[in-house]
Amino acid sequence: MPLFSQGSFDAFRAVASGPASTHFGATGERSFAALRELTRQVQPVPVTFVRSATPVRLELAALNLPASSHGMLRRVLDPAARIHVLAWCWDLSGRAPAVSPSVDSADPKLWRLDLTDERRSLGDDLVLWPDQPVVAGLCVRIIVWEGEHAHVPEEISEAMRHSRLTAVLTGLPDAARTTITSAIMAREAAAGLGAEIAPVLRALCPDYVDLFEGFFPASSTPSGAEEISHHGDDAELLVRISG
Repeated sequence: MPLFSQGSFDAFRAVASGPASTHFGATGERSFAALRELTRQVQPVPVTFVRSATPVRLELAALNLPASSHGMLRRVLDPAARIHVLAWCWDLSGRAPAVSPSVDSADPKLWRLDLTDERRSLGDDLVLWPDQPVVAGLCVRIIVWEGEHAHVPEEISEAMRHSRLTAVLTGLPDAARTTITSAIMAREAAAGLGAEIAPVLRALCPDYVDLFEGFFPASSTPSGAEEISHHGDDAELLVRISG
């Protein structure tokens, strides 16, 4: 269960065709929640997922972890240990999840939170989704982990490659035309992802914390930049999305 959450997978939108649109009045864009109810008795119903009008960019703009925390983050605030950020994003385009930092491109030091004035802070924006179109919506998960193992992102990427989520996502048609059941299968696979990658994290990290889960519908991508902040006793988080 993440410390912070934003949005809902059920808010992603699609357009149904066939019996759902003609007999049940499910015309135009509808949310996944509405389409699931409307088409419950007539599955499978073909749908076309809504696409973002422009490429989308998602960044982790700021992250502060108070050293005085008394909650779930307290155990990863050892002043002698390094704290790192790890994230993965996915949509319903048929692409596999993108893990950040990537094995080939990102400077690992940018994803490390150093102790400054008794707070761990990011100095630069971290790009989670780099100016790509989004199909249905963008799903993001952010964790923080403690330790010195240099190959954690690489090991997580490999575990992700063999995950059920990747199998479901890459099985979607290239034309992004499928059924609402396929979307639900992707969400269920994402929910079970923790059990698949937790053994890797436990083996390589002294500790880690599930920090943030966000769902950003393709149908409501901002025309400029929109900042979304979350505050709690354990952390302050700022995510920036732009289209």
